[in-house]
Amino acid sequence: MKETGHTGEALRRRGSRAVLALVACLLFALPMSQAADIHDAAQSGDSSRTKALLDGNPALVNSRDYLGWTPLQWAAGNGHKDVVQLLLTFKADVNARTPGGGTPLHAAASNGHTDIAELLVASGAEVNAKDNAGKTPTEWAVWQDHPQLAEGLLAVGAEPEIFTACALGKTDQVAAMLESQPEIAAAVDGFGQTGLHVAARNGRNEAATILLKHNAPVDAKDKEGRTSLHRAVIHGHKAMVELLAANKADINACDMYERTALHWAAAVGQTGAAEALLACGARIDSVKDGGETPLHAAAASGQLATVRLLLARSANVNARHKVCICHDGNTPLYYAAREGHRDVVALLAASGADLDARGRWDMAPLHWAAGNGHKETVRVLLQ
Repeated sequence: MKETGHTGEALRRRGSRAVLALVACLLFALPMSQAADIHDAAQSGDSSRTKALLDGNPALVNSRDYLGWTPLQWAAGNGHKDVVQLLLTFKADVNARTPGGGTPLHAAASNGHTDIAELLVASGAEVNAKDNAGKTPTEWAVWQDHPQLAEGLLAVGAEPEIFTACALGKTDQVAAMLESQPEIAAAVDGFGQTGLHVAARNGRNEAATILLKHNAPVDAKDKEGRTSLHRAVIHGHKAMVELLAANKADINACDMYERTALHWAAAVGQTGAAEALLACGARIDSVKDGGETPLHAAAASGQLATVRLLLARSANVNARHKVCICHDGNTPLYYAAREGHRDVVALLAASGADLDARGRWDMAPLHWAAGNGHKETVRVLLQ
C-alpha cells in the first residue's frame, strides 16, 4: 500500500510516542527498582544494602512502597536497630504515617522492640501520636502484651488514658480519672472495648473493681461481640471470671460467632476458668438447636483436660453441630478425629461416642482421620 502524507505523519507520530514511552520506562525503572530494593533491605535488616542504596540516592530514605510504608517503618517494626539508626542518619522522617495512621513508633511498640522505641523517641518521635483507630504507641504496646515498653513510654511523656491505666493496673490513676470524668467508665477504644474489657483481659482485678463501682457496663460488647467475661476467660484469669460473675455478668452471653465464655474456655484450654463458669451456671450445651457446644470446641482444639471436665459434667458426647442444613451435624469425635487429637478421640470413644456417626459430606470420624494421615488416631478408632 502506498503511503499517503497523512498516513506517514501518523506513523511517525506513533513511532515518536513509542520512543518516548521507552525512554520513560528506562528513566523511571531504576528509581522504582531502587525504591523496592530499599524497602526489602530495611525489612530484612540488610544494613549494607540499605547504605549502598542511600549513598546512591539519598531521596530513597522516605520513599513509599505499595503499602504506603517507608523503610523506617519496616525496620522499626521488624526490630532492625542498626538499619533504623542508619535511616535516621540519612534524615528519615521519624513521624511518617502509613495509610492507617501508624508511625514508626507504633510499629516498634506493637512488636515489642523497646530499644528501637527508645531510639525513635530520642530522635523526636511523637509519643502521643494516634493512628486512624485512635490508638497511641503506648496503647499498642499494651494491646500486644508489652507492658514494660508501655511503662517506658509513659516515663518519657506518653499521656496516660483510661485504657492504658486499666491494662497496667494503675489503680490510683484509674480512680482519679473516674472521679473527674465518671463517663469514661463506659468509653470505648478503637476496638470497641471498654476499660473493663482491658482490665479483664489483663487480669487487673483492682482496676476492674474500681470500674464496676463507677457503674462500668459489665456486659458491654466489643466489635467482636465479646464481653469482659469473654476476654477474662480467653486469657485465663479465673479470679476475674469470679469477680465479673459476682457483679452479675451474663454468664451465657454470646459473641458474634455464637460462642459463650465457656466455649472459649474450652477452645483455648482454660480449664480453671471453665470450672468457675460452670460453678456460676454456664450452659454446657449449645445456645441454639444444632449449634456448637463447648465440647465441640474443646475436642476440635485437642484440649484433653477440658474435654474430661465437660464429660464429667454430663456434656452430650454425641451432640450435633450443624454447620449447614445438608447433614445431621458433626459430633465432637468428628472434629477430634479430623484434627488428629488421638488422646481426645480415645477419651470420647471410651465415653460412648458414636464411632460411625456421619457428619458433613457423609464422612465418619475414621474417614477424616485416615484422609488426613492421622495414623495413631486411625488405630484408636479401629480398636
